[in-house]
Amino acid sequence: METRLNPSDGRGRVVLEQHELKQLLEKNEVIIRAATPFMQNLYQFFRASSFVVVLTDVQGYVLEIFGDRDRIQSARE
Repeated sequence: METRLNPSDGRGRVVLEQHELKQLLEKNEVIIRAATPFMQNLYQFFRASSFVVVLTDVQGYVLEIFGDRDRIQSARE
């Protein structure tokens, strides 16, 4: 299976088009809804420690992210 995330640089290689992202989020809606409360709790526990909580699908596409605003922005760049 090809992964789209290089663990060495932490950057994704593929950026989805808007319609592709919408389909991906709809396809994973159940897991996103199930994981979100746990992700929020985990983030609150590590708040203000530059910690980011990320949920991805099996191919490495980011489905949800929680963290300090500056950390999230840095991760997007």
